[in-house]
Amino acid sequence: MIAFWFYIESLKSLTAKETSLMGSAEPLAAVGTTVIWLHEPFGLFQWLGTACIIGLIVLLQSNRPKPIQVNDK
Repeated sequence: MIAFWFYIESLKSLTAKETSLMGSAEPLAAVGTTVIWLHEPFGLFQWLGTACIIGLIVLLQSNRPKPIQVNDK
């Protein structure tokens, strides 16, 4: 419940897109913690999942709206 409250409070200072990008990185933090703290092996499927998450974050970040150009005639 505390983590969700922090998430909601972050919306006061960040945009929804920035918050969702940070939320997308949460599974990477969970896997990293598991590998370091619990000494779990990091196998092929974990690498594939990591690549998918990073690819999603890059895709979401690169999909910015283009500024509107005004043509003066």
